[in-house]
Amino acid sequence: MHKITALLLALVMLFSAVSFIGCAEKESGYKITTPIAEEIASETDITDVPDNLPAMDFEGYKFRMLIETKEINTYNPTEMDGEIVNDATCKRNADIAERFNMEFVTLDAAGDLGVLNSLAKKIILAGTDDFDLAFEHVIYGPNSTLEGLYMDLYSLEYLDFSQPWWPKETTDELTLNGKMFLGSGGIAPTPLLGSKVIVANRDALQDRNTDVPYQSVLDGSWTMDMLISMTKDVYEDLNGNGEQDFDDFYGYATQPHQNGFIVGCDISVLKKTEDGGLEIDAYGDKMVSLVEMLYDWYFESDSVYITSTDSTKPEYFVNSFDRGHALFAFSKIENIVDTYRYGEVNYGILPLPKYDEAQDTYRTFAHETFFCVPVTTTDTDRTSVIIEAMSAEGYKKITPAFYEIVLKEKLSNDPETVQMLVIINDNRAISFAYIYDNWEGFGHLFSAIFSWTGNNKRDYTSYYESRLSSATKRLDKIVAGFSG
Repeated sequence: MHKITALLLALVMLFSAVSFIGCAEKESGYKITTPIAEEIASETDITDVPDNLPAMDFEGYKFRMLIETKEINTYNPTEMDGEIVNDATCKRNADIAERFNMEFVTLDAAGDLGVLNSLAKKIILAGTDDFDLAFEHVIYGPNSTLEGLYMDLYSLEYLDFSQPWWPKETTDELTLNGKMFLGSGGIAPTPLLGSKVIVANRDALQDRNTDVPYQSVLDGSWTMDMLISMTKDVYEDLNGNGEQDFDDFYGYATQPHQNGFIVGCDISVLKKTEDGGLEIDAYGDKMVSLVEMLYDWYFESDSVYITSTDSTKPEYFVNSFDRGHALFAFSKIENIVDTYRYGEVNYGILPLPKYDEAQDTYRTFAHETFFCVPVTTTDTDRTSVIIEAMSAEGYKKITPAFYEIVLKEKLSNDPETVQMLVIINDNRAISFAYIYDNWEGFGHLFSAIFSWTGNNKRDYTSYYESRLSSATKRLDKIVAGFSG
């Protein structure tokens, strides 16, 4: 029996998992008591976890998934091509199709996720049963749920949210007033791909007689102050033109719209109440301090390379780090998978820093594409069986394969990455406030007050007061959407 975890197959492919975690505890004092560590210790084989679904014959039914063009291979690739995640997804879908005598069909919402959302809305409002499942944008999809277009997932018979392919923290976060309209489970590694982290240039740090601060992470002392102090005096005018530009070397590379620090620093924006409602909880000393801290770091020092959110531009922050021009950079796991693992930079991976050492744990802000079930669905039992099977088999086949490609390329000379990914994964958090904000409240705070073009705000108090009316109206709309 393979001793594996749901998310770190490569951990035991390359190391002895139990002894590795044991060493981490003994040497660092940071006791890893996360679900993954416990699963390693118990030698669980996830392939033995049953999905408890009944035997059903769907008589060749074509299960129609509405998917934006660029994401088709994430959910329903057409053929095996030797790429490990693609092939694991093909195998998952083929096994389910054979098991239930059905077929997966892609409805290509050609364009982008905005086009998909408009198309889904048009179909549902027409009252036609034209698709079974939609993979929606992190903001557009939630907006549609508030309009009553998608089903409460708790009402679907065969979705078992006690199973490990449904992370409890995620389902709790997405639930309000006993309802949940957005699905995020093991269907695909999208929440893992969208997880926000810090990447470190190992060679550049060594050139400065400094190591990647793995031990500080394990000691619990990896904080915003530490990240800023390691970067704030780092700048080199590599092209000698006397101007700060893309060709220079910086302590940190990022786009300014990184709301993930709010989650990483464990700062509340919306608070759920016992009666199924919400309260705005976006003002306090920590939030004020974080805004001022980031403003001073981003815009009052020379150490941060600030870029736009346009990933098609050569000057994108990912390209800056990939060419070795930054000591640290904000990143998503997706950037590592798509770019850094093919590049020349010898990188390390770190969780988002804590606000301070008093914070209990690290928190990883995860950005997601959600699945949604239209209210026009005519056979909810069939739909829920197929979704549950996709999540269960994705958990067993796709997610471990995903972690293998993240780890395998660089792990041989950076084994601490395993420890970091254990911490990153076990503390992933999807933010209800961010998802349902629609850029009207405080969930997208830094998108509103920080920009690469100027007009940035350090005075959070005045911004909060000017935004409160809009945020209150949005809160009322969210509560109403979960009450209907």
